[in-house]
Amino acid sequence: NDIDLFVEKKDYGKAISVITWKGYREVVMDYTTDSHTVWKDDNGRIIDLHCFEYVEDGILYDGYTFPSETFSGKGNIGNIEVTCINPEAQVQFHLGYEYDENDVHDVLLLCRTFNLEIPEQYKTHI
Repeated sequence: NDIDLFVEKKDYGKAISVITWKGYREVVMDYTTDSHTVWKDDNGRIIDLHCFEYVEDGILYDGYTFPSETFSGKGNIGNIEVTCINPEAQVQFHLGYEYDENDVHDVLLLCRTFNLEIPEQYKTHI
């Protein structure tokens, strides 16, 4: 029901300008932080906007450093190929918080599609 966009810190202000110009408004959530905001338009479309920085030993996001390969995935939005978070990192981003049925669906689909081990906290949903 949403799209997660990761934007480099130096471009974060520009990204916000574009999405507000496109009619999105910020919606403050319990999990809103300086590096993660939520935006919604009048059609109910939602953007989870994440701010990150490239650092010497990887990618800095929300106080944590992730391997530089985190953004080594490739995907498509319509007919446009985009760089995205690799499947292993997508599964890791679904750990460490109280998850819902959408998270279960996403994790199980990622694990099945890319032949990844299902994390322990999701195994009860197999």
